Amino acid sequence: MLGAIAALVSAGMAGLSPVMLKRPAEHLSPWLVSGIKLLTALAALTIVVAVVKPGWLLAVTPKGWLLGLCVAVLGPVMAWFFYLKAMANTDVSLVSPGTNSYPVVGIITDLVVYGVVPKPLSLVAAAVILAGLWFLSADSLRSKHNRVAWLYIAITAVCWGVNNVVAKALTIEVGILTAAWLRVFFASAIITFILLVFQRKAIARMTRRDLGLTVGTGLLHDAVATTFFMVAMNLGPIYIVSPLSAISPLFAAFLSGQFLHEAIGWKRWLSIFLIVGGVALMALLR
Repeated sequence: MLGAIAALVSAGMAGLSPVMLKRPAEHLSPWLVSGIKLLTALAALTIVVAVVKPGWLLAVTPKGWLLGLCVAVLGPVMAWFFYLKAMANTDVSLVSPGTNSYPVVGIITDLVVYGVVPKPLSLVAAAVILAGLWFLSADSLRSKHNRVAWLYIAITAVCWGVNNVVAKALTIEVGILTAAWLRVFFASAIITFILLVFQRKAIARMTRRDLGLTVGTGLLHDAVATTFFMVAMNLGPIYIVSPLSAISPLFAAFLSGQFLHEAIGWKRWLSIFLIVGGVALMALLR
């Protein structure tokens, strides 16, 4: 019961995060938004890891550092860059479920890299996700901005799908908490370098409101939601925790309608439920 509650809290926070970042993403550099978010998360996770696992840094293997770098580049650097670019061009209720289709890429990567043949029901789940994506794209406006947004959504899904496979290897090598820190550490270092060298003027355009929303999202998404997810994995069976964690697009859609006043009709809701249902089924089968 407690594991299920923790998973729902994690999913709710993950759904709230893109809603909080929507306004900053529309007029700020995605590098700046990602950088502030990640630096906030790095500070919080460093404290948590130091308290929970003293001496943890000395236990990280060279392979762990390398895998952590790969996870950072694929996820927080590349995937979040294109995720924010997508949100700058279209609705959160399109971007969140659209990018959540990445498990389809994950099973293809698993097959190619590890030779893991997907179960027949996993292929059914993938077909449900793709059907939801088709309906979702049909419900979006036929405009240049939306076409660009869907390109960004596709790139994000590919990055996250491949990243999940690499992240799995990282958690086996160093553990979940250390893996979370390595991911944020390398991503923060890379994006801070980009900001200081190429994006100095962008920093001056950030308002206090933008800063507050971005810092808040860093704490909420990369620190607190991650912690709740790990608590959920410890307290509850994976066949309950994983599907519940996959429903964050439902929270994102509901909250974007409430706070961003996005128009979400029954076709979009049907698409979101199909994608979330497919992802939850795939998580359950794993």
